[in-house]
Amino acid sequence: MKFLIALLLVVPLGACSAIRMSAPPDDTTVVVCHKGKKTLVVPHHAADAHLNHGDWYGNC
Repeated sequence: MKFLIALLLVVPLGACSAIRMSAPPDDTTVVVCHKGKKTLVVPHHAADAHLNHGDWYGNC
């Protein structure tokens, strides 16, 4: 189930990562290093799903 939730959160981000990366982080988003390869800006509510599969806070 966690994998499915993570997949649903990551796939849409992958399609528009260039747009998300250019948007400045604000108080409703966090920066996570996804799979040690790609820096993403995600909503706070999505951060736990990323952290649960090995991502971490901050830039890669």
